[in-house]
Formats: sequence, C-alpha cells, structure tokens
Amino acid sequence: MKKMRYVLMIAAVFVLAAGSIWALADPSVNAKWGKYLAESAQNNDKKDIYAVGKTATIYVSDIEKAERYYTISGMSEQDAHEMAYEFCKEKEALYQEAVRLGYSATKEEIQEYLSELKTAVDTAANSADFRAVMEQFESEEKYWEYLGEVYQKDLPIQKMNQDKEKEFFERNAEATEEQWQAHFTEWKKSLTEAEHFERH
Repeated sequence: MKKMRYVLMIAAVFVLAAGSIWALADPSVNAKWGKYLAESAQNNDKKDIYAVGKTATIYVSDIEKAERYYTISGMSEQDAHEMAYEFCKEKEALYQEAVRLGYSATKEEIQEYLSELKTAVDTAANSADFRAVMEQFESEEKYWEYLGEVYQKDLPIQKMNQDKEKEFFERNAEATEEQWQAHFTEWKKSLTEAEHFERH
C-alpha cells in the first residue's frame, strides 16, 4: 500500500524513483506537460551526450525533458536548466548504483507493476492529474507504453530505494521518517558526487 501510494504521487510524470519530481497540481499545466511528453516520446532516439560521469551518462534529451518540466511549473529557464542537471545527475547515479547491486526489471515485472498502477489510478484522489497527462497521448495505450519504457530504468531504482529504506529501519528501529529522509538525501548526494560528472 505504501509503495503504491508513493507511485501514485509521481507516476504522472516522466521520472519516478529518485523522488525529486512530482505530479503538477494544475490540470492545465499537467496537460501542457502531457503534450510535451507525447511529442518527445516520438523522438526518443536522440542520443547526444550532455555529461559523463565515472559510470553514468546524461543525454541532452534527458536534460531537455527535465528542464521543460521545471519551466512549465513556473521556474526561470536558467534555474530550470541547473535544476534539471542536478536532477539528472542524481537519477543516473542512482541507476548505476542499482545496476551495480544487481537490480533489474524484467518485462513481466514492468507489466505487473503497470497493471497495479492502472488499478490504483482509477481510484486515486489525484486521478484527474493522470488523465490530464494521459489524454495528450495518441491513445491510453500509448501512454502506458511510454511509462513502460520509463520503468525499465526507474523500477530497478525503486527496488533499491525500498530495500535501502527497509535496511535502515532494521538497523535503526527507533529512527523517524525524518531521519530516514536525511540519511537518504546524504546517500544520494554521495552517489552523485562519486560520479564526478563533467559536461561536454
């Protein structure tokens, strides 16, 4: 239940596991975001490199997508660009750590996850947020196909993050949620810094 509640807060957007970008509250803004996602999904074969780390690579398309999210939500272009870069660094560092630790996502796992999400979306309090995004796609099927591609990278990160949270509370039985979040933030920061990203 906790896992699906977490997912519902962020599944309307393009990134999930890092927990840094959430669904927008304004339906009209969600519609703009959905339109952009639908258009970018048709041009996702661009692989121009923006930055490279020790093991991770950030593509221009990743930066552009995150940057567009922030500008749509009201941020200036300059601030949006830097925020997008920070977000992408963190996400790619998390993904590389998940891969290193052996996390993955099979097609069957992704489909099962999407099935759970579809059911949850239908009864979610913020169902309108999903619909505003989904309706910008050619069809509902195309929307879920897009999310399936997203989860190829994001589901392994989610698995790792959930295990890390479980391990933290097993070692620190009296810890609070705030302490876990502080620990999680520092851990993500350390992973990102260890990549030593350099822009091209």
